Amino acid sequence: MTMFKPNLAIEEIRIYSKGRPVFAEKFHAGLNIIRGQNSSGKSTIMDFIFFGLGGDLLETQWRESALHCDAVILAARLNGHSVTLGRDVEPRASRPMRIFFGPIEEALSSAAEGWERYPFSRGSAESFSQVMFRHLGLPEVQYGESNTKITMNQILRLLYSDQLSAVDKIFRPQRFDDAITRQTVGDLLCGAYSNSYYNARIRRKDAEAELKEVITRIGFLIKTHGREGHPLTMAWLDAERERLEDDLTRLNQRIGELEEQIFKTQFDDRLTLNDQNETYERVVTLQSELGRLKEDLNEAELERLDSIDFIASLEKKLKELEQSHDVIAQMDAIAFEFCPSCFAPIEHDHVDGSCSLCKSAYDHSRTEQRVLKLINEYSRQRENSLIIQKSRDSIIVKLKAEIDATTEFWRQASRHYKVALRTPTTELRLELRQLNREAGYAYRQLEELASKKAIVTELAELSRKRYFPGTFSRRCLCRM
Repeated sequence: MTMFKPNLAIEEIRIYSKGRPVFAEKFHAGLNIIRGQNSSGKSTIMDFIFFGLGGDLLETQWRESALHCDAVILAARLNGHSVTLGRDVEPRASRPMRIFFGPIEEALSSAAEGWERYPFSRGSAESFSQVMFRHLGLPEVQYGESNTKITMNQILRLLYSDQLSAVDKIFRPQRFDDAITRQTVGDLLCGAYSNSYYNARIRRKDAEAELKEVITRIGFLIKTHGREGHPLTMAWLDAERERLEDDLTRLNQRIGELEEQIFKTQFDDRLTLNDQNETYERVVTLQSELGRLKEDLNEAELERLDSIDFIASLEKKLKELEQSHDVIAQMDAIAFEFCPSCFAPIEHDHVDGSCSLCKSAYDHSRTEQRVLKLINEYSRQRENSLIIQKSRDSIIVKLKAEIDATTEFWRQASRHYKVALRTPTTELRLELRQLNREAGYAYRQLEELASKKAIVTELAELSRKRYFPGTFSRRCLCRM
């Protein structure tokens, strides 16, 4: 029989009270009917199925008889993969879930080993809804204005109703219900919510958020660093630098003329050794800082390249694991009629858990369980690596901006030091002192321009992002 995906099937349910089973039932493929007299527990069983699959029950929604139970265990198949789900019965909302990637017999015999615990809501660890959606092939659909994701509880509200639900409602009632949630669940289950449509909506929302952030940042930079009548552009920055350098050339030329006059009149006033040392120490400090920044940049770029290779290897492993899982599933269905070596008929005295050809022991479910665990682990590693890579890219951009600014500071300090070696400071030469002050002020303005270079570069990049939408949200493109 053809299996359509996504496909969720329940094979068995077991309910425990004080460590002992109080209800156990197996289900077959097709229509299963739970029947009995009034108040015999039919609705309670349905509540346990709803809860065991990930539904959320408040304290007021539990029946008194159900609260005498301790836990519910469900054997299920997610797109044909055997998993065992377990949840403890407590009169509190948002309870976690334990998942065993294998059949229920192995799950019950392994005690705590092999079980993995997942919370109801996502946080530092992924939720059980994320794990189940991944194996069902469903996207993590975002809805509403907030960063809210559809959970198994929302899906089950449509699949499982109860006697307390109004007859004119198809969704199981819950607090804080809204129309957008119901519409999103309906679109997802009816197939109207495709992956491309989902990615387009997420990308649009991310782009709108980034656009708002860019506009806010542009306004802040202009308000903080802008000058009335002068736009913060590279053209203005270059024009200001050229003007100041021309002024410095003129001032230095005049200073040189005065020094020559002082020499001719036998005055030999020059900067003290302390002043020269201070200027020299600034040059050395900036040069050391520049070397450190370049070393940090090289290290960050090497880490980024290593991370790219690591993410690529994870993608390759996930693809190979998916392919190996398909091969294992196909090989399990092969039954030989004749020996592939001598073509003699093969006797069909097949023993469970053994190869149909050589009769060697073969545990298909354990192999499938290992593959599913590896897929789940590599998927988590890939998602964490992508988050770290994004942070590393931001660090690289910041380091490059700091290197540009520090380089400009170092150039200006070097020029200042060269001038300081030949600048006299005698009190007898008031004009010379005034020229030195003007030159110092011009150097200071050049340093301020150097610090604004990073601001202008950032402003230009933000403007490019604002008016060219294709540059938005590189992480969104990675999701496609």
